[in-house]
Amino acid sequence: MRNIQKLIAFVFAFLVCACTQDDIFIDSTNEIESTDFSKNNGQGSLPNNMPVFVQDELIIKYKAGTPDTMKASIRFSHGINPNPSVSLPGFGFYEICRCENQDIEKWIYPSGVIDIEPKKGVIEEDIDDDDDAPGIEHVDYEFIVDFEFENPVTGTADDTSYEDYIKGVNSGVTIAILDTGLATGLTVFNDGSDPIQFLYNASETALDGTQKSGWDFVNGEANTFDDNPNFHGSIIANQIHSALAAQNIDHQILPIKIANKKGKISYFNSLCGALRAFELADVVNMSFGWYDDPFGDFANTIFESLIETYSDVIVVTSAGNNGTNNELFLHYPSSYPQQNVISVAAYNETLGIASSFSNYGNGSVDFYAKGEEVPFYTSEVIGTSFAAPQIVVEVAKIIETEGLSDVPMVDRVAALGIPVTEFFVRLRDIMTGEEIVDPDTGAYIYMSTVYNKYIPTSD
Repeated sequence: MRNIQKLIAFVFAFLVCACTQDDIFIDSTNEIESTDFSKNNGQGSLPNNMPVFVQDELIIKYKAGTPDTMKASIRFSHGINPNPSVSLPGFGFYEICRCENQDIEKWIYPSGVIDIEPKKGVIEEDIDDDDDAPGIEHVDYEFIVDFEFENPVTGTADDTSYEDYIKGVNSGVTIAILDTGLATGLTVFNDGSDPIQFLYNASETALDGTQKSGWDFVNGEANTFDDNPNFHGSIIANQIHSALAAQNIDHQILPIKIANKKGKISYFNSLCGALRAFELADVVNMSFGWYDDPFGDFANTIFESLIETYSDVIVVTSAGNNGTNNELFLHYPSSYPQQNVISVAAYNETLGIASSFSNYGNGSVDFYAKGEEVPFYTSEVIGTSFAAPQIVVEVAKIIETEGLSDVPMVDRVAALGIPVTEFFVRLRDIMTGEEIVDPDTGAYIYMSTVYNKYIPTSD
């Protein structure tokens, strides 16, 4: 994540679709979706995990210090009912992130009442260029994304309890995981019949009496149970906890559920989850993402403003699994340029090469970490999702043993890396694994990164 010039190199079209309602935030009745893309000369498909924009919803961020009375007036002026206890026909309603910071909210308009693109522009006209003036700061589109890979795994978790896994007192490094949640009933989180206490204790930071540890922003409850059949979030939590516990690094895991059981993530839930993580954690694992397109402008968004505001919190992100160059097809949040963002690609430890499915980018990806043959029970999982947690482990170790410093964390992690070889970073076909040669010059093409280093798996 260095400064990247936005480059749009593909044709985009919108489809309006009608979907049946399931989870309220997932299956809105009006969505705008991008078309499929063709193959990229053997380098994998052009990005297919594009945002699916929700036609009737917008995300608003107020400037810090904006009074509640002014927020209510702004809502009313743009067709949002400021008082849920009073019915206003034709008006939409709003939701606020369940965080200490109450400046981010989602506006939900009645179906068919507005055209989302011009409406966003009208609201943006109210933004005062004076940073000290209260009012609206950002307006973003709402959209939905999925995980790029599915990894069927073994292990069952019928037990949804979690309170016995909460630490008595927080100590060491707090690591937030924004994902599908956490299934504590899995045997990897239990020592025989005894639960392992490794979860964040929210007794001193809870917003009300219901929160004990993390929070489920999908269902609006304290239990962050991982109901995703692939246990995406649970695998990541196990990777981080088991590695740190083996090295006696004091820590606690803060589970924040932003993905539903189908692995779908709304932008609003990712914002709320990120905001809560930034309020409480030292390190945040974000093993998810989406690709840029001409409809949404992701270079100046609420998400980026949060990363910039909470610059002391280290954000470790997966680089994506499309086998494409993140310089050409920007992948977020990994492509945000802030120094507290670390983007992680994947490599095959056995073969000693960069994974053919992994995204790459000289200015937008920092390191390679093991992203294939990652064990979980009797299965193995693959993806940059499972490479990122290994960098989280290294960051947590640095914070716990050395503390923060003026040296950017990404540079401190780079000092642990091993330079890649020319063979390591040859671009390979995502389907066949064969090395790709430039047809004009006959030379190999390379999957370079910022540091051209891989980070070995922690012992």
